[in-house]
Amino acid sequence: MRIGAFELHEPVPDLKEPHGFILIRPWVVVGRVATITLARLEQHFGAKELGILARPGNFFDFTRYRPTLYHVVGYRRLKAPNSAINYAQPDGGPDLVFFQMLEPHPLGEDYAE
Repeated sequence: MRIGAFELHEPVPDLKEPHGFILIRPWVVVGRVATITLARLEQHFGAKELGILARPGNFFDFTRYRPTLYHVVGYRRLKAPNSAINYAQPDGGPDLVFFQMLEPHPLGEDYAE
C-alpha cells in the first residue's frame, strides 16, 4: 500500500494509541547514541518493518549516502540508503512506531515554501 512517499507492507496493523520514536541521521546521532538506543528498543519490543520510502532517490543524494554493493550466491546486489518505519505492539501498553530517517537532500528547499 502506498501512502505518500512510503510503501507500507500489507496488512497494515491496527495501531492503538501509538507512541513514536524518531531518529533523523545525522542530526541526533552524536556518538551513535540515538542509533544504538533505537536499535535496542526495537530489539527489546520485537519491532517489525512497516514500510520504507518507495523511491529514496527522490530524497537523498547518493553521493552523500552511498549505496552498498554486495554478493549473494554469485549475484551482485545493491542496497540503496533508505528511511524505514518499524512498529511494535507490546502487551499491556501503547503500540510503538520507530522512524529511522535520513536527512533529506535534493528536494528540501523545494518544499520550504
